[in-house]
Amino acid sequence: MSALQELGFTKDELEQKVVQKIADDLLLEYGYESETGETVTDDSRLARKFHEIIKKHVDRQINKMAEEYVVPHVREIIESVALQATNEWGEKKGKSKTFIEYLTESATAYLMQPVDYEGKADSNYSTKNQTRLVHLVHKHLHYSIDSAMKDAVEQVKKQLGPALEETCKLKLGEIASTLKVELQSKK
Repeated sequence: MSALQELGFTKDELEQKVVQKIADDLLLEYGYESETGETVTDDSRLARKFHEIIKKHVDRQINKMAEEYVVPHVREIIESVALQATNEWGEKKGKSKTFIEYLTESATAYLMQPVDYEGKADSNYSTKNQTRLVHLVHKHLHYSIDSAMKDAVEQVKKQLGPALEETCKLKLGEIASTLKVELQSKK
């Protein structure tokens, strides 16, 4: 009879216990609680890293499954919703519209609404001579041109600034070398 059998273990059980102990030692940190005198354990850096990797992997898989299964289903639900206008008593009026029809009609109404020069529909100015779409296009163009001009001026400053400074120094040096200073005292 072998020593392992006398202790009540098989070779496989011993290997399993050794592997478990090594894994525990890698995944746990042991410490000493000075107030109570107890030994405390906590996850090791390796265990925390494993948990972080596993969490990221689980999050990726959940997001992937959501994109594959949930998002299309939600899209179908939203697209199939029928909206119905009602009066102040909740009675239906007009025909029902799908959500997409409602969105496109709302966007069209918003963009085609007459606005003043500031883009306000409810202003007191009587001159609402443009649609909101035209106002937004002009505003975007103004912003784009303004940004491009500022960038161009900065580029010119970066390129011409040092050259102008050097030229000014040279000219001032030439002028200073040609100047004669005389001191006269009045008696």
